[in-house]
Amino acid sequence: MRHLSAAQPGIPVVTPIEAAAKGLKALEARRISILAPYHQEAADLVADHLVAKGFALDRCSTFDLDGDQQMNRLSPASLKAAARDAIHPQSDALFISCTGLRTAGIVGELEAALGVPVVTSNQATAWDALSNARVGNLSRGEGRLFGQAHSAKVSG
Repeated sequence: MRHLSAAQPGIPVVTPIEAAAKGLKALEARRISILAPYHQEAADLVADHLVAKGFALDRCSTFDLDGDQQMNRLSPASLKAAARDAIHPQSDALFISCTGLRTAGIVGELEAALGVPVVTSNQATAWDALSNARVGNLSRGEGRLFGQAHSAKVSG
């Protein structure tokens, strides 16, 4: 990200992990649970990054899958079931990591079932990109995140 910003000063760079951190901060989440399809080592990298951004990690759950083909085949039903198991009772939010997961259409249902905001890689990326583009009305996006004001900075 640093190299992209240096090459194009003043142009916002959007990445899924940074967008997720911004979104979780906008939702005032302090304690989080993570659900990822990756092997534990990769999921730990995601967790470590978010901890470095100031979040307390309550739980990091994984499907322990090998690659995109397996990850892309996870059904929304299996994601919903795993999310219910992944959320820790003390967490303020659930982050579902991976841009290859079919999370569109289930965020609102998960938020209602879990009682906390749910942020996904794709949702956060869209929210961050639209916010950086100064799109005024984000209320048509899915989940509580799209009701939040955008902040360009994330500490850490």
